[in-house]
Amino acid sequence: MEKLLYSSSSRNKFLILSLILLSFILMIRYLFLPEFKIHNPILNKILEDLFASGFTTVFIAYLVFWLTPKVMNNSQMEVIPPYQIKEKLKEGREGEEYWYSGGTGRHTRAVTLPEFAINSRNSNITKRLYIQVLDPTEEKVLEAYVNYRNRVGTGARDPWDVERARNEVIATIVSAYIWKKEQPLLEVKVALKKEVSLFRFDLSSNLLVITKEDPSEPALFCAEGTFFHKAYKEEIRLSLEQNKNLRTDINGFKFQDLNVERLTNLLQQLDLYDESLNASSLEKIITLIKRRENPYA
Repeated sequence: MEKLLYSSSSRNKFLILSLILLSFILMIRYLFLPEFKIHNPILNKILEDLFASGFTTVFIAYLVFWLTPKVMNNSQMEVIPPYQIKEKLKEGREGEEYWYSGGTGRHTRAVTLPEFAINSRNSNITKRLYIQVLDPTEEKVLEAYVNYRNRVGTGARDPWDVERARNEVIATIVSAYIWKKEQPLLEVKVALKKEVSLFRFDLSSNLLVITKEDPSEPALFCAEGTFFHKAYKEEIRLSLEQNKNLRTDINGFKFQDLNVERLTNLLQQLDLYDESLNASSLEKIITLIKRRENPYA
């Protein structure tokens, strides 16, 4: 009950629903039954007890909530099972601002980017997406990520190499510029990290989900207004400022124009192109962009 009251939106919904149910019980007891001249002492007693217990429960819940120190109310983080991660991430995309900080950004590329772009077009509202992924030009960083990923459960069953990790990161970066071109109301900022983290952060205006590389593991979750939500937002913002931010004045291209030549040109403008990106690698990157593989599907 207390967890339900931590979020202001959930608290308001709970109060409205409780008032409706309690009012409905009173209407049955004192309007409906007398109107139809139904005299049943047992039924009357049940309705009266139901109203009394419901009212008492709501009253005590709110009393405990308001008497609990605010710092304790605002310091809630919970562990959620793997099957709830997809649902929580979906709830996060309902806001107008989204921050991602992680490894290669496959879920961001497959789901967050296209959904944010489509929502901005349908609502005619500017959506802001801040993406932090590994630097694809730093081979040691990619090696550290691959070594860690290949040790977890799902990674061991589908091991990657440095080339695969680099291609995944580049596919996410290029997808960001493509969606930015497709939907002008979508504002995207991409930064490159030079260190590998065990955790991935998906933070929106209404919640935070912290996951690990293996999607079969549980995640950490907290709602807006909590101490952790505010603290992690500042942490991710500070990280964005310190990492290498890619240029925002470069025009991408639309999906229909995606080919090796345009991909090469964009990577050169972003200073991400080197000789290791041969024709085969570029074709693999194009395939990844088009495939939009969702690790939580």
